[in-house]
Amino acid sequence: MQKCLTEFEYVNEIRLVACNPKLSQILVEGEKDCNLFKKFKHYTANIIPAELIKKKNNKGLVINAIREINKDEIKKRRVIAIIDSDFNLITSKKRTDIQNLFYTDYHDIDTQVFYSQAFESYMEVFFNLNDLTIKELKTRCIEIASEFGYYLLALHDLECFDEIDNILKPIDEYISKDSTLQREMIERDIEKKKGSSFITQVKGIKDRRRKEGHQRLHLANGHDLFKILYKLIIERGIKKKGLHDRDPSRKTFYFEKLERGLRNAYDSMYFSVSTLYNSIIDYQKRLDVKFLTNFAELFTKNSG
Repeated sequence: MQKCLTEFEYVNEIRLVACNPKLSQILVEGEKDCNLFKKFKHYTANIIPAELIKKKNNKGLVINAIREINKDEIKKRRVIAIIDSDFNLITSKKRTDIQNLFYTDYHDIDTQVFYSQAFESYMEVFFNLNDLTIKELKTRCIEIASEFGYYLLALHDLECFDEIDNILKPIDEYISKDSTLQREMIERDIEKKKGSSFITQVKGIKDRRRKEGHQRLHLANGHDLFKILYKLIIERGIKKKGLHDRDPSRKTFYFEKLERGLRNAYDSMYFSVSTLYNSIIDYQKRLDVKFLTNFAELFTKNSG
């Protein structure tokens, strides 16, 4: 599909492909999602990222597109959408009742990747770490990301989520050398940008949300998890050629390599046990339309 489509062209392109009874479509938010789900899609399925439109709210674009497609019952059968849950698992804003719209198990698909056993497999092979070190690294990353997530959730509740990049620095800049989140620095930055009364509101919401007892994986942003992991690897002196390069451009290269490696390690063995995968498989069985590869059926067929 061509790049830089308008929203109108994006929906029309989906409609056009949906006219072909031999093809199905999976709508996702971004190019990275597209690359990840390519490993799991059925060979008759196309994956279309909303990122082609070059707008910030890719999730909203996907939801709008699936609603438009669903106005036609025939085309509706051949299109599904997969989006990140984000804070919908926590906030009063419930998930939509659109049957062919599917959400990630945790905050986002990268959180799902990070929490899976793909993490252990990758870290053991790539860094040659023992099980105890890997477990401690994983747990610490989730603790830090979920704590930071409470600040993001508070900003979301105050309807300032689109301003986050202007209010807060990237999460790795708030992590001290002893692997703790520097809350005072975060709160100082929020107060500097939004004022003293605003930070008081943020703290109040943060405390209230904490008392509600939410799952850490519903709070932890996947991209933040990758950034924290990279930071802890550097701070702890875990050796791997290139990772300690002082050149900023090289640091970016090796961070992206780490992120890509974890995503690549997330294969069908890990994805097939997720609620997301099994919900889509159940849905496509009812409609007799193929979106994802049914790995259980494939294994049975190959075994026979």
